[in-house]
Amino acid sequence: MRAGLAAAVGLGLGILPWGGLVAAGLSALLSSGSGSAIALAIAGGCYLLWMAWRAWPWPDSQDDVTAATVAEATPGGGAVANPSPTSGTSRGLSRPLRDGIVVNVTNATLVPFLGAVLPPFIVVPGPSPAGQAFLLVVVLAVVSTVVNAGWSIGGATAGRRLRRGSGHLAAKLAAVLYTGLAAFVIAHAFLSRG
Repeated sequence: MRAGLAAAVGLGLGILPWGGLVAAGLSALLSSGSGSAIALAIAGGCYLLWMAWRAWPWPDSQDDVTAATVAEATPGGGAVANPSPTSGTSRGLSRPLRDGIVVNVTNATLVPFLGAVLPPFIVVPGPSPAGQAFLLVVVLAVVSTVVNAGWSIGGATAGRRLRRGSGHLAAKLAAVLYTGLAAFVIAHAFLSRG
């Protein structure tokens, strides 16, 4: 369990480099006042719908949807390699921490995900759009860490259930959440144009 918690912290930390780059780019784009913000929102909403499509367990897909299937379609939730046998010791926690960081630092899908999700929560004109965006990225990293830690703590039970095929429920939940988020992002773009 300690190795899973270390990996969860690593996954959260791995969001920060991409998040910083996206925050800087979004603040420049949103501060320019151009119409490109609405185009970004529409593109981001379409990306979230694509993620929902990929997460849904379609009948012609493999019969057994696993946690890895859901994690594959979830930015910030990639799978981490099995920890070493010494992962229960404090010395062995550096590997899962490192693996978690590497998973998200090499996860380029975080860029369009963050680009889609962050703009509705940035107030322009307002105090430091870059600061607002980076604060949102830090909040997302903390939430990601807490959620992944929860998966680690409940992993044994969840793993048994997912292997029995109830992973379809998790996949459907992810697809519904992505669809709702896409609707929010696109609606916000059009409603805040005024």
